[in-house]
Amino acid sequence: MILGILTDNNPKDATHRITIQALSKSLKELGHEVVDAYALKTTPDAIFSTRHIDPTDQNIEGFLKECKDNNIPIYVFINDVYRVDNNRLQQWALISDIIFTPTKCHKIFIESICSNRVEVLPDSIDYLIDTPIIKTHKNNSKTKICWFGSPESYNKSMNIYQPLIDKLIKDNLIEYTIISNFPEVPNHIKYIPFSTETFCKNLQQFDLCVLSHSPLDYDINTIVKSPNKLTLSISLGVPCVVSRTPSYREVLEECQLEEYCFSSPLELEKIIKTLSSPEKRNEYLEKSQNKIINKFKYQNLGKIFLHEINRK
Repeated sequence: MILGILTDNNPKDATHRITIQALSKSLKELGHEVVDAYALKTTPDAIFSTRHIDPTDQNIEGFLKECKDNNIPIYVFINDVYRVDNNRLQQWALISDIIFTPTKCHKIFIESICSNRVEVLPDSIDYLIDTPIIKTHKNNSKTKICWFGSPESYNKSMNIYQPLIDKLIKDNLIEYTIISNFPEVPNHIKYIPFSTETFCKNLQQFDLCVLSHSPLDYDINTIVKSPNKLTLSISLGVPCVVSRTPSYREVLEECQLEEYCFSSPLELEKIIKTLSSPEKRNEYLEKSQNKIINKFKYQNLGKIFLHEINRK
């Protein structure tokens, strides 16, 4: 198969790494050809794009119409459901043979607003990680905790938990670091600017990672999320304390670690104190690392994609 990829080729974009690079590498290892659609010199068997590409762009619209006229299947990956993207989603729905999306929650939501066939293509573990980083946790005077993501995400999902974080810092129970691109953070919180080049190394130094997609803004996109941050962190040897977001909850339930999901500051505090024990952290990783690698490694994407496009 020759698959033409429509992408902005931005390695700093998580979707490009987790989906485009992972799917391309996986398919190539299975013996298929994957080519940048802009550089195609022969007719592809199919086209794959992400939601970031505008199908009405004058440089792309004619190409996609030609594909449709020649019965070349068009597949699009929709990984976020922001309100501002609704028009673009509907434009892709008009021309796509299959809409791929990273979780069952995404699938249910998208199926409720368009009549296309929608299938799950899970996010692979970021940075093409396919073997776990083995880390034996040891006791520290303070539990080193981090949070990573966008400033917007932190402001939407962590504000209710900030007083607890501040209290635990004041009581000398934790050391708390944000890895992001914040313009500024309070003096009592440590900060590491996010960089794709140094992120994995930076994350590995921590005892715990707190991940929250609590829908405190009552927005669908805050709860319909991929577990890619969770799978990356655990693969790097850092256990996660996570909001009871559907995708996070499902992954931890499969690992028999559902007790490490929280929906309130009281639950979060209890979990952090439990996982201050290095023995508990090591037990967490023993239960989760291999399961997560086996389920979310990049090699699976090509097989899942081929199964879905060949299934009638």
